[in-house]
Amino acid sequence: MRPKNQLVSIHRRTGASPLAAFSRPDISPVPTRKEPLIISASELRDFLRCRVRWWWRHQCRLEPVDRPENLAIGTMIHVILERWYSRPLLKRTVKGMKHVVRATVSDTSIEQLSTENVRLISAMCIGYAAWARDPDNDEGDQAIGLEECFPEEWFELPLTDDKSIIIRGKIDTRFRSTKLKKTLGCNEFKSASSFRDHQLDLLMQLSVYLWAMSVKFPGYLTYQAHYTELRKQMPGPRVKADLFRRETVERTPEEIEMWVQDTRRIALDMLDPAIYPNPMDNCGWDCDFRNPCLLRGSEEDVMHVISTQYKVKEHR
Repeated sequence: MRPKNQLVSIHRRTGASPLAAFSRPDISPVPTRKEPLIISASELRDFLRCRVRWWWRHQCRLEPVDRPENLAIGTMIHVILERWYSRPLLKRTVKGMKHVVRATVSDTSIEQLSTENVRLISAMCIGYAAWARDPDNDEGDQAIGLEECFPEEWFELPLTDDKSIIIRGKIDTRFRSTKLKKTLGCNEFKSASSFRDHQLDLLMQLSVYLWAMSVKFPGYLTYQAHYTELRKQMPGPRVKADLFRRETVERTPEEIEMWVQDTRRIALDMLDPAIYPNPMDNCGWDCDFRNPCLLRGSEEDVMHVISTQYKVKEHR
């Protein structure tokens, strides 16, 4: 169940318009238990990857006025996979996936999804079910010991003993591995147009889920996070590239504790940071803030794009 977000992080801007959000205080306050610093796995990833994206997305809380098509597709896929993994193991089949897809499409209305996109989503999810349940697949569910599972699990946990820094997030699917002794795992999903090297994102975001599992469920020897990608591609005889893949990040409790110490310092750096771009190989065209980022040399153009193409999202 998603936690009730009654507290607002002290490092959020509260302007009523996109432009008002750009005003910065001279000094950010020190987090306390009553006024904590609250971050998410995606915010931590964005801060380490690109501070310009982090500033606009998380600090100023901007989001595009028009919902991107890729986001709509990803949202629908997540809903379908959540419902499929909520089924008992014996009903978690290709036939079961077809039933879940039909039911989800019929009771969901997303304007951005065309008939072509709905067909693509259906093909991706049904193909994934066959891939995940294939007993000969060394990346499939059976290979990682995913049987009984708990989908869509929200958490809100303190990173510090005084509860002045809190991390919020959601684990797509948690399970106890039936293949490895005393190993707790989670399965995170992402849809992508093509498979690229996500190793940096992988380590930054999945480390949060590994830590959260170790706090909520201590006593395991090993914690594993499996990063599962579904490629946005209709299958066919001419398609030779893989449509699905799964990578694994593993941590012991001792390694997770080292991550905690590093992350505390990174979180405090969010209070009054320098904002600068950090171009990377995986800095792609599908970033929500690509247009204003390309116009950074002209303040007037940036302000025009921000004021016309973005809105301030509600606290959540």
